[in-house]
This record gives sequence, structure tokens and C-alpha cells, in this order.
Amino acid sequence: MDKGYIDLFGSIPRFNDWKEISRINKGWSTDEKYFIKNIDGEKFLLRLNNISEFDKKKSEFDGIKLINSTKIYMSKPIDFGTCCNNKKVYMVLTWIDGESDEEALPKLSEHEQYKLGIDGGNILE
Repeated sequence: MDKGYIDLFGSIPRFNDWKEISRINKGWSTDEKYFIKNIDGEKFLLRLNNISEFDKKKSEFDGIKLINSTKIYMSKPIDFGTCCNNKKVYMVLTWIDGESDEEALPKLSEHEQYKLGIDGGNILE
């Protein structure tokens, strides 16, 4: 394992089970994102933010837990905490294989995109 990753992520529970880490440089958020694969082949999404975002990200993580109690197909929350000598806040979520919105949406008609937006709004009601 790259020493830089040990310094960054070594304090995250189950870090020693990770065998693959790769940075993700796409998506809508400003989070630092990493694809993680552990020794059992399980895949995860690691999201990092500055510690100043702790309260906001804790609320987000709690919201993900709440939404996961429904039947919506989405990442499941695994862990939340601080790392990098308490300079960063992290959340670990299950990984879902597929295309990103950036890749999938342009392939849909305007009507299909609009319907997805309406469906998403109805879920959030």
C-alpha cells in the first residue's frame, strides 16, 4: 500500500482490509472521492471533506441512513468519522456499479430527463 494512503486513511476502521484505492475525479460534488476494494472483493466509496464540514457531512450521513430505510436503491452508509489527524471528515458508503449522471443523462431524451427529475422530487416529498 502506498505510504501516502497510510498517512491519509490509516486511522479509518478496516483500512487494513483495503487492497485497492483509486481517486475518482468526476461527479457533481466537491468531495474528494475514492473507489475502495477490500480483500474480500467488496467495493466502497470513500468521501473526504475538510473538518470544517463535519456538521454538514454528519447530517448528510444521517440522511443517507434515513433514506436507506426506504426501498430506494442507493449506496448504504457504512462508517463516518474523522481522519488525517482530525483535519478531514470521511464517510464510507457501499459502491454501486453503473454510469454516473454525467454519462447517463445525455443519453436520455429531454422527456426522460424531465420524468427522472419529477420522480426524484416525489421521492424527496
